[in-house]
Amino acid sequence: MGNSSIGEYPIEQIEVSHLKHYLEDRGWIAEPFGRKEVLKFRSPKPIRENKYFEILIPSERDLIDYSKVVLTALKGITLYERRPLENIIQQILNFCDLFKFFVSTISTRSGNIPMKEGIPLYNNINDLLIYSACAELFPEKRVIPKSLKIASNFANSCLIAPSNYGSYVANILCPIPSKESQGVVIDEHPPLERRSVIRILRGLENVIDAVETKTPDPIVKNYQRGLNSNMCEALVGIIEIAKGNDLRIQANLSPSWSIPDDIVTDISLIPSSKDYLEAASDIFAEENVKSESVPLVGLALSLTRNPKEEDKERTIRLVTSIEGLGVKTVTVPLDEASYRKAIDAHKDFKFISIRGNLEKINKRWYLSNPEDLEIIGDLDPRRANMDQNIKRIVKRTLKRRIDPNLDKRIDSF
Repeated sequence: MGNSSIGEYPIEQIEVSHLKHYLEDRGWIAEPFGRKEVLKFRSPKPIRENKYFEILIPSERDLIDYSKVVLTALKGITLYERRPLENIIQQILNFCDLFKFFVSTISTRSGNIPMKEGIPLYNNINDLLIYSACAELFPEKRVIPKSLKIASNFANSCLIAPSNYGSYVANILCPIPSKESQGVVIDEHPPLERRSVIRILRGLENVIDAVETKTPDPIVKNYQRGLNSNMCEALVGIIEIAKGNDLRIQANLSPSWSIPDDIVTDISLIPSSKDYLEAASDIFAEENVKSESVPLVGLALSLTRNPKEEDKERTIRLVTSIEGLGVKTVTVPLDEASYRKAIDAHKDFKFISIRGNLEKINKRWYLSNPEDLEIIGDLDPRRANMDQNIKRIVKRTLKRRIDPNLDKRIDSF
């Protein structure tokens, strides 16, 4: 039951219905009892051969010694389940799954956390929940470009419960609908909320495997059931809050929906887990841009035409910003008409837009099947989404040209 006093917990908030639902969801069996003031329940499994654990709960709120009977019942549940009382009370009062993120650093020993660390901790946990729900809705996607409303609603329904002493523990209550509210008796298709929690736990196991095998492959290969790029980034943010200490994550799942036999609910991530999560996130981003035709906007810094070859190959090197990957130089093959446009854009320092399939070959980026090349105007960082890295590349490459207004024009964006 831990070091905390019973008086610290909201016993007075526990209703008879809370206790009954909690026990029934966990398989406790109601049995006849000689007094109408109390209800008797028998444990789901024997504690030893043919010997079951029994507890009594009040049958109504106005029982004179209501709090005393509730307290005795709570102690019995705690002994039987071998779980901290605080966790049991949280799940009695809330129909939910419970996540616990342990952050053990010098600054969290008193059970508090500095605001500059606490805010990003909860922001990353929020993102982890959101993008897990997104992944359940679109398991084929490695990268989710933006959060979905239904996923955000799930995260918004989650609650922050009190922390613990000895370290800072982010206790997250994830409400789940009951079978009754879903209109089902069996749970072949658990709700999105439960599936999202299970996905996170499976993904954490993949991280453990990645550390053990020293490769991000277990994360990458299992993205359809585990972590996507967004979830990897959220976990990296949480690990960074731990400041080089192990990050322990526990889950207590409500048995109201069946729990897969292979799910591990107590996992510790060592600091090096961050390396494999970042590597997996990079791979996801690269795979994502290769999977579909993407639009690029950038500056053509060099143009090449080889008239000796039969097909008179024409290529440009386009400096652009790729979503999820940052600033890259992409080699683009062009037909004669598009190549002429690129020459004009290069000569006048104008942006071009083009579409195609991005591929990475031997650490270099190429755009295959290019189409729709257009000159889109003067340097305009708002339209082109250019950042300071591209600015430096452009300035370093182009300032050799004899143009007295060049520096001024480049500095203007």
